[in-house]
Amino acid sequence: MTSSFDFGHARNINSIENDIKEMETLFPIDKYGERDFEEDMVQENGCYLNFCIVCGHDFVGNKHRMICKLCVEKEVEE
Repeated sequence: MTSSFDFGHARNINSIENDIKEMETLFPIDKYGERDFEEDMVQENGCYLNFCIVCGHDFVGNKHRMICKLCVEKEVEE
């Protein structure tokens, strides 16, 4: 499958929106896991695959997060 992504420097908003739509088609993300921080996804650096230092599972969230959502919620409950 060929891609129409434009990686040039001069890009407009329509080009970016088209790239996002194509990425969503190629790599659909329709559900986040219980460990993922869905609220981080709107941030520029909010969609990183991280490693939880508490439980050792992978999760998606801000690149500076070190603990998954599930472990954070367990800590708050205790």
